Amino acid sequence: MEAMRLFCLVLAVSALSCIGTTASAETQTKWKPFQPSGDGYRIEFPGVPTVKRDTLPSRVGPAPHVEADLTSKGFSYSVELTTYASPSDPEAVLDLMATTVAKAGKVRSQTRLAVGADPARRFDIELPGGKFIATMLVVTDGTHVYQILCTSSRGQENSASVKHFTNSFALVQQ
Repeated sequence: MEAMRLFCLVLAVSALSCIGTTASAETQTKWKPFQPSGDGYRIEFPGVPTVKRDTLPSRVGPAPHVEADLTSKGFSYSVELTTYASPSDPEAVLDLMATTVAKAGKVRSQTRLAVGADPARRFDIELPGGKFIATMLVVTDGTHVYQILCTSSRGQENSASVKHFTNSFALVQQ
């Protein structure tokens, strides 16, 4: 699934970008709203992300996929939306993500929650090697799967930057 691809990418980016994070740099962060037209969400990034649109293969046919990424001040930020042709049970999708995440790193915690009316899960994952922690929020209605990911150096996973990024995610009317 695309989550495994994401973790491979995050590992590569994290190894290069998560060095030198400081609390003073974190307090100076200027957050900017990001709301791509027609994608049904908004979030705040500490700058302007790079956006890539493509299509991923899935068991129900090609799935439109959009990804927004930014690396800033020792943190790697990413939001992905994959839209599937036919719906699945949202809890089954979240269970599959939990299984995939467990294969990509050590799950330190998993929390069930909701974003709007949609079920969600938050994962805190220690990436292989133990130097980096990924905080991941997955939200789904069974057709749309949103993955919000912030990767930081160990010790920064509870920082204001990680919390601001993940807490700023919201579903919006399309």
